[in-house]
Amino acid sequence: GRLHDPRAGSLGAGLSNRQWLYGFERSHKCGDSGWNCCSHLLAQTKKEIVVLERALQPAHLGWRVAQSLADDLAVTVAALGLVAAVGMLPDSASVRDVIQVYDQPVEFVRRLSRLVPTASLVYVVYWTAKLGYQTGFLTFCHGQTPGCWLFGLQVVMKDGRPITWRAAAGRTVAGGVMAQVPGIGQVLRFLDYMAALFNHRRQAVRDMAAGTMLVHACRLWLRREGSARG
Repeated sequence: GRLHDPRAGSLGAGLSNRQWLYGFERSHKCGDSGWNCCSHLLAQTKKEIVVLERALQPAHLGWRVAQSLADDLAVTVAALGLVAAVGMLPDSASVRDVIQVYDQPVEFVRRLSRLVPTASLVYVVYWTAKLGYQTGFLTFCHGQTPGCWLFGLQVVMKDGRPITWRAAAGRTVAGGVMAQVPGIGQVLRFLDYMAALFNHRRQAVRDMAAGTMLVHACRLWLRREGSARG
């Protein structure tokens, strides 16, 4: 396919698969002239990629954390609302029974274990909601979740193309797996964010795994508009 601007459609002519095939067919039929054709198309595409990468403004750590917290809050509220609506949350009497024996370790653990099945179902609902939320919004809303929209951010592929549903799902799963490692999940999540400080694309580990990057969508759009007018 062609190289796309993540905000405003196609960027230049791009180099389609059909053009590649045409160039290579000519290279076999026409000798050097065919290779010159391919070289010209390749040079044109490389130039467009450089222009696009310069236009992308990677989001800094503070923006990334703010966006993530906003989306996590939205998913948590939605998931809790869903489990409450279908009656999956434990009733207040069950919770009081556990709290009342907090100073009796054996009884506390016994009563708490009764809540494990319910807690497990709530956990599954939460992560199903988060996977659907992130994948759905990133795929069908031009790389923006509500949190991204709120802070003017956008998730794109690292070469500037629109994010695919596979990359959106992979990005969500990668972040979720790190956060759920027993004992050190939150430490790994912190390191995931900190990794964005040590590469020029400001990619977190989840972005590296999915081949994506988080950028300032409004700045990209303004820069593209300014270039077009100039």
